[in-house]
This record gives sequence, structure tokens and C-alpha cells, in this order.
Amino acid sequence: MNKIIWTNHAKQRANERKIDLLQVESAILSPDKTSPNEKGGVEYQKKVGNQTFIALAKENEDKEVVIISAWVNPPNPGTRDEVYKKRYKESQNASWFKKLWLTFLNQTGF
Repeated sequence: MNKIIWTNHAKQRANERKIDLLQVESAILSPDKTSPNEKGGVEYQKKVGNQTFIALAKENEDKEVVIISAWVNPPNPGTRDEVYKKRYKESQNASWFKKLWLTFLNQTGF
């Protein structure tokens, strides 16, 4: 495999999600699972401990792997992804008003 390149978006999101860039690159270099993406990319998954590192990447014309996005499941503590996941679970059995409130919080960024 050739060189791995990070887009600015992918680096920024990985930083926000408190993800180790080397773990994501490890997922690409030695994935546990890969699956094609409908937009021509590939989703790479690698389980490390209790977390699964996921990278969405696409090969460019120079055969370099370009990381478009990366995330981890379950989300790291203290991240926006963790808050969204908790709210989603909470909304599953919530009243219509609570669902509305949780949606409002998510869409306003709180």
C-alpha cells in the first residue's frame, strides 16, 4: 500500500473525536474488515480493545490512500459524538416532547 494522506476535514474531526491518528492508519494498513462505500471509497474497520476504529478512505490517481473521515465506536468520553449517542439512546423511549427537546439540543449544538 502506498502513502496515506489525511484531508484537513478528517484531521479536524479526528482531533475533535480524540482519536489517535496512528490507530486509524493501523485500521487501513491491517483492517479486520473492509467494505466498499457507495461513493467509490472503502470503509476500513479495526477493533482495538473495546473500541472499533473506522476510516473512510479513497484511493487517488497516484494510488495514495486519502482518508476522508474517521471515527471510533463507542465514542471517546467527552466528545460531541458521545453526547449525540447518549441523546439518541435516550430518545428511543422518550415522550414526543422530550424527543423534540433532544432534537433541538442536537441541532443547536448544545
